[in-house]
Amino acid sequence: MRNREPKSLPFKGGGSRKADEGFNELFVLFCFSIVCLFYWIAIDKRKILKYVYPTYMYVYVPKNNDIGYDINCEFDFEEEHGISWTVRNDEIIFLSCNGDVDSPWSDNGELAYKKQKAVKRINPQNVCTVEKARELVQKGDLQAVERIPEKGGDDNIIFVPEVIAEWKQKQDIMVELMRVKHEADEYFCEVKYKDDSVVPCSLTVSAEKDGKNVFLMWIEIWHYG
Repeated sequence: MRNREPKSLPFKGGGSRKADEGFNELFVLFCFSIVCLFYWIAIDKRKILKYVYPTYMYVYVPKNNDIGYDINCEFDFEEEHGISWTVRNDEIIFLSCNGDVDSPWSDNGELAYKKQKAVKRINPQNVCTVEKARELVQKGDLQAVERIPEKGGDDNIIFVPEVIAEWKQKQDIMVELMRVKHEADEYFCEVKYKDDSVVPCSLTVSAEKDGKNVFLMWIEIWHYG
């Protein structure tokens, strides 16, 4: 573990107006420095490693010839909880606090792994037309699914990887069961896009009963930056 000097921040107590003005100047300078730091990191994401100090690695029992492990670290911007990466084969599938990790073999781990593999294969940023999306449907890289079940119409079709289509179908079935049991009476599916891509970056499936939310599931399909 890396030894680091203890850190302190200016503390504002009682004092003269001149002292208060001096503190304010230091505080503004401190905030400006933080903004510059994050901008500097944004230019080259590898620079974040300057603030990460690995502590230990936990290796899971392999499954189906896949390997999975957690890399746990101290992190300057989250000193209390640290930071952890969960990796399956060559994919980082989770980023979380130390001690709050999910197994790469869990249902969530399986979903995250399949999703990332599918998104890397198609690169959603390059799928900017419906024609291109339909070509990928023919190749089996995307599926055309209904945003609102049984509504019909071309404007109700969304293009998503197979693993996301399966996830959405499960949520649709759950909401339909709630409607049969009179636990829900309205279904919603919010779709968000980034830039010119016709592949959604996220889906939010929800249901209401008498105007009150009774079901909510969200999934990020892809992101960048």
